Amino acid sequence: MDWNTALIFRAGTDIRTNTDEPITPANGLRFTLSELCPLLGCTTIEVLPLRGGSLMLIDKEGKLTGKLQNDMATLFAQLANKIGPDDFIFGDVALIRDTQLAS
Repeated sequence: MDWNTALIFRAGTDIRTNTDEPITPANGLRFTLSELCPLLGCTTIEVLPLRGGSLMLIDKEGKLTGKLQNDMATLFAQLANKIGPDDFIFGDVALIRDTQLAS
């Protein structure tokens, strides 16, 4: 992955055929949360720190608003011990480097 590119994992796709969708910050360097919300189709983002300086940005209300389950994001979050084995991520998810999020 290019250091200035991030990935979106779309919900509702089969984990065996799920393809990532590259995205780039509008300013070429860092994403803002307001920039990411429309890309993820949400109004509130939750940030899950992963290993190696990566961040998973999820729809905080995805479960409550009836979004589709995101198998790829669920697998990443479970492997990073961010959610339990019986928990799931719902909605589209962005995977970015911690240096790509504007403060």
